Amino acid sequence: MGFKKEMPKPAADTISPRKTAPESNEGKNTNINTAQNRDYTEAQYPEGLKGLRAQIGKRMDVSSLGDFKGSTITAMAYVHIDEAGKATQVTTSGDNETFNKEFLKTMTAISDETTWKPAIKDGKAIASVLKVPATMTFTRP
Repeated sequence: MGFKKEMPKPAADTISPRKTAPESNEGKNTNINTAQNRDYTEAQYPEGLKGLRAQIGKRMDVSSLGDFKGSTITAMAYVHIDEAGKATQVTTSGDNETFNKEFLKTMTAISDETTWKPAIKDGKAIASVLKVPATMTFTRP
């Protein structure tokens, strides 16, 4: 009595090869300083960022905001500045409508009496939109 030796039969592979994902920029630094980026300067408040913060702090009426003890509220102002440095439009967006309205009132008042330094591209003044973020954190006494 003996064992019969069988030859293995060819079978189709049931595991398909891995497909590579398309190249993604996720997690990579895509901020490359090209000549296009180097020849651009964004619009600025005449007294700089520190001066703008000081003006916002002086003018904003926080008493109208109500009771937000223990919370943080944020807003973003968008100041549209033309080639001459005049603010043509100011809008805001954020989580809290009361804070948005007060921030809009403050940024509009500052922009109406200010001639901004316009954005510069290739040595020429251009119209642009400046984003100004604001965050207020209320702590419990």
